[in-house]
Amino acid sequence: MEQREIDAILRNHELSYNERQRVINQLRQTIEDNELLPQNRDGRGVRPSVRKLERTTVKHVGSALRYSRTHPDPQIRHAAKELIRSIPHHSFTALAARASAFAGKVQKSFRRLKERSRQESGRIMEVSPSVKLEEVRSLTFLISVGKRLHLCVSDPSTARYLLESVQDGSEEFWVLRDEENFLGLLQVSNEQTHGDRRRRNRKITSTRERVLGECNGYHNETLDLSQEVASKILRCLNVDRVETESFSQVGAFPILLREDIYKPLPEPLYDGSEWYYVWRTFDQLLIAATTQKPTRNTQFDASNMKWSQFLLDSDNEWGDPICENHINLGKLINLSIEVPGFHRVLCEVRGS
Repeated sequence: MEQREIDAILRNHELSYNERQRVINQLRQTIEDNELLPQNRDGRGVRPSVRKLERTTVKHVGSALRYSRTHPDPQIRHAAKELIRSIPHHSFTALAARASAFAGKVQKSFRRLKERSRQESGRIMEVSPSVKLEEVRSLTFLISVGKRLHLCVSDPSTARYLLESVQDGSEEFWVLRDEENFLGLLQVSNEQTHGDRRRRNRKITSTRERVLGECNGYHNETLDLSQEVASKILRCLNVDRVETESFSQVGAFPILLREDIYKPLPEPLYDGSEWYYVWRTFDQLLIAATTQKPTRNTQFDASNMKWSQFLLDSDNEWGDPICENHINLGKLINLSIEVPGFHRVLCEVRGS
């Protein structure tokens, strides 16, 4: 390889004249010694494969010259300087191997930096002074969360598959954490809904509904949340619907975030064995049951309630969207027959 060919590869790098000449001379000497070896020659001179390796090696050295000054990773800057210093002390074969290994380190470093940058672009929300929600944006972070919590996303192929839905905007993953530990992983789906369930004959519209469908703690256990903290999480994430036991079991539902429904509390209804608090909207029914008779001085305690949620579908029928309901659909029908207040509630919702 001629001096001008080496110079053409290196000339775009910000080197002083003396430094460039020193590196060029070192490379040229190492390459000339390599080209004189019998195994690297044929009847026409130096083998094409040898020349290709020489050009590739010089390009890697050129990258080392640039990255020794500009790369944001200090380990890469150090490795670049080591490669440059090694040029006069190794055969071309050894230098080519070191240069190739350096190029591999650079690629890995750029992937790490890209992952770090992607994760740093994620949102962080404060739930309480000690608990935060951190959005998952990178593969490495999702895998690390999976390993810490012993979840299936610790598997790279599973994590990579799930992260594709994050990149297209259909899913969001959020880590619930305190200052030192990961507490749980939440999955929010941005589901496309069509039409208006209140009126069949209205013009069909398309909207996005945010659904909290998964909430996994350590080893997929449910999270031990208070209703206050769980409700704050729903408010932070702007959730429209909940389908996870960690929230439904403590009575954390988006419907309760609406002040016009939550305050004042509805009048409790009694069926002879339990007292029921009932909230309603045009398409939702939320029921909290307790065996303790409420009195004027009794404070509403969500932690002592057993919860059920029903949705009104497009056929104007009540459906049970979650499997953790305290009462099933049959029990709801019986209540509507036996308890006048329930019948009134159901009729008012259907007629709204």
